[in-house]
Amino acid sequence: MAQDPYYGVRDNVKVQCDKMKVKNARFHDMLRTCNTASSLEFKDLRKGLVRDMRAVEKQLKDLKGAIEVCCLSCVLLCPPSYPALMSLCQ
Repeated sequence: MAQDPYYGVRDNVKVQCDKMKVKNARFHDMLRTCNTASSLEFKDLRKGLVRDMRAVEKQLKDLKGAIEVCCLSCVLLCPPSYPALMSLCQ
């Protein structure tokens, strides 16, 4: 039986968020301790954080789309005589 893709996305997003927390801590440390205007490390870190956030946002958007398709299928395929199933899609 195939695993629900939700769990794979959830786990991946959690791993990415944990990595971003470490990068964010380094980012804030660098804000306090270095010349951010001339630091290549700071610029790379900032770009990396933005890239990571966009990747997580895309994964969450894709997951939301998959859930909406699933719910639409449920609405279209479940007979109205199954109110318990229909309530899951609302």
